[in-house]
Amino acid sequence: MENHSEYQIIKDHLGYMRVDPLPSEKELENYYANSYYQNPHGTYQATYSEIESTQRKLRIELIYQAVIYNLKSDTNNQNKILDLGCGEGFLLSHFKDAGWKVLGLDFSDEGVRKQNPKLVKDIVKGNVYKELEVLLKTDENYDVIYLGNILEHVIDPLALVTKCADLLSAGGLLVITVPNDFSILQNSLVTSNIVERKYWICPPDHLNYFNLESLVKLQVASNLKVLDSICDFPIEWFLMNNHSNYINDPTVGKSAHLARARLDSLINSNRDSEMKLNFWRSMAALGFGRTITTFSKRIS
Repeated sequence: MENHSEYQIIKDHLGYMRVDPLPSEKELENYYANSYYQNPHGTYQATYSEIESTQRKLRIELIYQAVIYNLKSDTNNQNKILDLGCGEGFLLSHFKDAGWKVLGLDFSDEGVRKQNPKLVKDIVKGNVYKELEVLLKTDENYDVIYLGNILEHVIDPLALVTKCADLLSAGGLLVITVPNDFSILQNSLVTSNIVERKYWICPPDHLNYFNLESLVKLQVASNLKVLDSICDFPIEWFLMNNHSNYINDPTVGKSAHLARARLDSLINSNRDSEMKLNFWRSMAALGFGRTITTFSKRIS
């Protein structure tokens, strides 16, 4: 158990770390109403540099390639994807351009209107969790459901993952991206006194903290089998160098971010999809990557 301001960070019975006590749904709703969603512009950058745009495009293409690989013979031109918390719609735009039917849920459509206005008709604006309940009452199902940086924010990750699993079509994939927290790299940085604090702990914004092992365990509890996992470039490698330690010296944060974007893009620009996926699979298995993404199917 660890103290963090007025919160404690404890290990949940499913293996991930979480805030204790958890806020009530009303408290959490009020928190986001007074931070994220009262100013939709505040959650996104006003503009993106060319290297940031390139990195994002190549990273989404990598996820798409992993989806196709893991769907295997289940792919067809009528595939449907549901993106919970679709943000600015970049992932949905990629899938739509590839011929998929797309649906996004988000508390705001401002990001989509600015960055991907062609998707406005494919977005449902409102409380994501309430809209998910509406979908569960229909006969709709989806070949892919994407949870991108969602689980770290919710009160009950198991309940959300289970509901998403119920919306999957036969052979469908649940794709989850979360920050890779309490990782071997982060723990080493703390124990070696390279950083003075566990900088990744940020309640009440992040309530839950996953690494690959605990994310897999959560999905097993939802009757899902994780087939594949990848990570992104571990920006925290830069913390090992005093001159690029952006935790101790925030003024070098932007340059570290851009260096990460360049390196991530350089790797993902390789035309050999299997080679790229294997690289990121190995990195995820070793415990690296600032984020991890898993691909899972329901156990029959």
